[in-house]
Amino acid sequence: MTIDKDERATFNNVREPSAPTVGGAEASDVLAENISSVTKTLEVTHYNDGKIKYKGELTFAFNFEPRADGLNTFTCESLQYRITKFNNQSGGHKANLHFSFDSMGNWWGNDSPDALWQDGEWHSYNIKGAVVADSSARVYARFVFDSGGNDPTASNQMIVSPDSPVESS
Repeated sequence: MTIDKDERATFNNVREPSAPTVGGAEASDVLAENISSVTKTLEVTHYNDGKIKYKGELTFAFNFEPRADGLNTFTCESLQYRITKFNNQSGGHKANLHFSFDSMGNWWGNDSPDALWQDGEWHSYNIKGAVVADSSARVYARFVFDSGGNDPTASNQMIVSPDSPVESS
């Protein structure tokens, strides 16, 4: 399944293990049914000698669920990734991805295994977490591209809020 850059998605009856206590409050162990979320794509590009060598893309869905204390539970899930090699760049299929997000000093993150494909195709990548948040959160992705030698990296971040627009692609 390919998900367009920016579209609405819905979490349905998703259950995750208990989240650790963050900032004195439990982040959330169960996502509510049918929570509307926004889907976005973070893009990173690695250049060398003025030429694009690699491009990494990570599509993720997120939502802010209001809490009784006036804060939010920010839930974010990576959905898929794509890594494209350009200009006959060498390298195999052992790329890495660091996916994380934070708000108010509360942080959640995940590092992929050393096994991501660099074939220009979309691949499922479902990793999810939650943190206590105020009115915004930072979503961050860092790709380590497999070049068969000194592996280059590229990163990008996006600040999202409950009012983040769904942009046309």
